[in-house]
Amino acid sequence: TTTTTTTTVTTTTSPPCFPGYNYTSQGCSPAPCPPFSSGTSVPATCVCYPGYRGTITPSRTSPYYTGSCDPVACPPLSTGTNVPAGCACNAGAAGTITPSQQSPFYNGSCTAQPCPPNSTGSGLPTSCVCSAGYNGTITATTVGPKFYSGSCVAVRCPANTIGATFATGCPCLAGYASNITAIVGAPFFTGTCTPQACPANSAGVNIPSSCLCNAGYSGTIAPSTIGPAYHTGVCVAVPCPSPSSTGSLPTGCTCNAGYSGNIGAIVGAPFYVGACVPVACPENSTGVNVPSSCTCNPGYSGSITASVSGPRYTGSCLPVACPGPNSTGIIPTGCTCAPGYRGSIVASVGDPFYTGTCLPVGCPDNSTGDSIPSSCSCNAGYSGAITAAVGEPYYAGACVAVGCPANSAGASIPSSCTCNAGYNGTITPSTIGPNYYTDGCDAVPCPGNTTGAAIPTGCPCAAGYRGNITAVVGAPFFSGVCVPVACPGNSSGTGIPSSCTCNAGYNGTITPSTLGPRYYFGGCTQVACPGPNSTGSLPTGCACSAGYRGNITAIVGAPFYSGECVPVGCPANSTGNNVPSSCTCNAGYSGTIVATTTGPDYYTGVCTEVQCPSPNATGILPTGCTCAPGYRGNITAVVGAPYFKGSCTLMSCPPNSLSPPTCACNAGYNGTITAVVGAPYYTGSCAAVSCPAGTVGPSVPAGCTCSNGTVGPVLTPKTTAPYYNSSCRVPKYNVVTAFICTGSDQTYTVPADSWSVLFKVWGAGGGGQPGENGGAGGYAAGTINVLPGQTFTIRVGCGGSGCCVGQCNAAGTTSCAGGFGGGGGSVQGQGGGGGSYVFAAGASATFANIIVAAGGGGGGGG
Repeated sequence: TTTTTTTTVTTTTSPPCFPGYNYTSQGCSPAPCPPFSSGTSVPATCVCYPGYRGTITPSRTSPYYTGSCDPVACPPLSTGTNVPAGCACNAGAAGTITPSQQSPFYNGSCTAQPCPPNSTGSGLPTSCVCSAGYNGTITATTVGPKFYSGSCVAVRCPANTIGATFATGCPCLAGYASNITAIVGAPFFTGTCTPQACPANSAGVNIPSSCLCNAGYSGTIAPSTIGPAYHTGVCVAVPCPSPSSTGSLPTGCTCNAGYSGNIGAIVGAPFYVGACVPVACPENSTGVNVPSSCTCNPGYSGSITASVSGPRYTGSCLPVACPGPNSTGIIPTGCTCAPGYRGSIVASVGDPFYTGTCLPVGCPDNSTGDSIPSSCSCNAGYSGAITAAVGEPYYAGACVAVGCPANSAGASIPSSCTCNAGYNGTITPSTIGPNYYTDGCDAVPCPGNTTGAAIPTGCPCAAGYRGNITAVVGAPFFSGVCVPVACPGNSSGTGIPSSCTCNAGYNGTITPSTLGPRYYFGGCTQVACPGPNSTGSLPTGCACSAGYRGNITAIVGAPFYSGECVPVGCPANSTGNNVPSSCTCNAGYSGTIVATTTGPDYYTGVCTEVQCPSPNATGILPTGCTCAPGYRGNITAVVGAPYFKGSCTLMSCPPNSLSPPTCACNAGYNGTITAVVGAPYYTGSCAAVSCPAGTVGPSVPAGCTCSNGTVGPVLTPKTTAPYYNSSCRVPKYNVVTAFICTGSDQTYTVPADSWSVLFKVWGAGGGGQPGENGGAGGYAAGTINVLPGQTFTIRVGCGGSGCCVGQCNAAGTTSCAGGFGGGGGSVQGQGGGGGSYVFAAGASATFANIIVAAGGGGGGGG
């Protein structure tokens, strides 16, 4: 049901009212007084409330007055929103503020209270500070009668002063100097009472802490409050005591000459410590003490004189040395006669400080000389030494007869020595060590054809000789002879000692030896033919090895042969040092080279060229391989099977073609591709075929669409002319089939020769009742391309149900159902209309909708 409401607006003109009056349907009525004012009405005068300022004047225009009543701000020294809301005096101010209708629209005032005792300032509201010498805080408050809190208390006098507080004064204590002045704020005073330092010739922390006279000074220092010294008394220097030098203790006291000690100044009577004591006579002297005179002891020389420095005397008594060179030591401790001397030295007083003498001793047996001190030498043939000594017999050592030397015999050298057998020489006594004889007995050298150093140590026959040599006494000092031995078999020469040479083809060395029965080392053995180039032995003849050619002849001496077997070079198409050391077929050749002893080649086998691998390459490997048309790569000959490396890879067809190496054009393309040798490996191209008449599009491969009113499937490319399959025809229009709501899905099949379909879809309306109309369903339409025989699912929505008055209740026990197609039901309203859908057959309406028209809403909240 549709309800149409028509609204009519009528315009009228009202008559004028007096100022302050408002026009209504009943006529002109006086306007009421505005806020914050009092009075019967605006025309009768409105007066602002107490505490508000302003004027209300009647007017002909709404709100029918001009002006306003504004609250007055709180006056000085008070706080609050405004006078009508209430103003309170600020902290430190006294008074009351009340609203008034007379200017200044309030009564009363707030008066600043003065600063309390012992403080200064313009008044409590602006801050009060404690006076100099007073400590505390004055804080303004709103509480009477004082209107402040806190106080200012007199500060106590600081340390080292006399007095209770700054209010009564703070003079410095005795011994302190300065001035203390009260100030405002901590520490509440300036200046200090400084303790005065101790006066001259006294020490201490300061005068108030006590000052004592320095060491060596006498007196008393007492504190005083009177300047400038702030003390009484003085410290006086005390004189030095006897026996010490004149002066005073503070400047120092020195003991007199010959006296030892230390006088040190101290604090307090007697003002010094220590004493000056006479020094005893020093070492090696006698007497009462140094001041009374000291005499040197016997055997000592010198003098002792009193002094004020050092050990308190000068000089010394030094021991006198024993008279030399015949004695040693010092006289006071005793003198000893020097080695080789006999006698006695005794100490005495006075120069020369001794008595007595020491005399030299004569040389002992088997030695000669003036005396022991002047040196004694052993006689010829005697060994030893005579050394002077202290005490009887006044020498040490002896001269002993030397025995016969080596290689001689006899009692001793002085008694005569004879050379042993095999030695030649003479033994003559001498005074010169270490042998104590001259000449000697020398070993006689071995005779010819023998070895050895000398006859006494043995003379074996030389290598290659046989015989015996025996030592004898007297010339020629030996007996016997050594005879040469003849050369052994397979060698020739005059004898072993004069050299033996191996025969031709024999190798070896004949070395003379002293060992019988052969008297030589080594021998001559057959030499093998030089290998590996030949076989056999040189004396019996040599044959060249396989792969070698030449002749070997035996000779005398290394290398024991002449001639050689030369290796045969590698044949054609092979490489290597030579045939014996192996020949390998060259790269790209197949075969084997085998060494033999048979001429004229001395090898068998041949290297044959290998064909290039087919079908991807042509030619023979040694001269080079060429990749077949359409193939890219490189074939290189190598040694050994498969005799090549590398490959020829089939190249991809050029764009728009496939199946190398023939490369046919892709469907929808026209052209010819021919494989060639070398880059780019193909010639020709495949061009895209243009869309045929009656179609539009970039090309057949890119897609062609029927045009000019024709329809048909999209063109399908192919590889043969005309390179596409298609038939664009004039479409046949079918009568549109109508579908209505059945409560279930329906099917639509595209007729033959139909290539597009226009779908028009309406959603069902929502249910309603009188006064609660349902909403209309939605509408959608669209043309889509199709194929003949293609099927679609059609879902037509049904209208929502409507409920009569009284059928629905708040409890929800009765509901109005929604229409088929997803319409929603309702408990308190009408059912919603179902939606209509078109979607591909077999698909879900939720995810594959082609066209959708929504259902209408149910009336009354459905």
